[in-house]
Amino acid sequence: MTDPERYRIVGARADAWVETLTSLGLAAAASVPVPTGWRTSADAATLLRPHAPGAQPLLLVLSDLDAVPGCVLTLGAGEPPVAVGHGAPDCGCDACDSGSEDLLRALDDEILAVVGGGFVHIEAADWSLQTTVDGWSATGLGAHPTAHVDDLIARARAGDEVGHRLLLGAAW
Repeated sequence: MTDPERYRIVGARADAWVETLTSLGLAAAASVPVPTGWRTSADAATLLRPHAPGAQPLLLVLSDLDAVPGCVLTLGAGEPPVAVGHGAPDCGCDACDSGSEDLLRALDDEILAVVGGGFVHIEAADWSLQTTVDGWSATGLGAHPTAHVDDLIARARAGDEVGHRLLLGAAW
């Protein structure tokens, strides 16, 4: 990692999202402690609480990368929050850096998955499933066919009880 400061753009983009969403009157921002159990160097986070009924709150946790502040963003949705996506950047090393355009697109997509509505997060005893801007991601589902996953998402959106924790989010 030759230049961790190149990732300061992540913090700037997070700040821009907070400013935009609050100035448009879509959400109120508050500084909150980082939830217990979140692996981060940060002490505080920003919670965006949307004004739209049924919309999920968005937690933005900015932390350090190689002692450079505000370079890593971890997102959460709901209360208590569940992690959204993988965070940005994924790694931070030179070999994994594909440029700021890819990085910012991935970050925006993770935020839009919550802000844009249609967000679904399902947890069960041995698997979890989460919608993304362009599809879904899951862990522990093994060889379940895509049709099965699509059915789980559709059932959750229809109000069926799926898993032991279900988060649905309306558009902000």
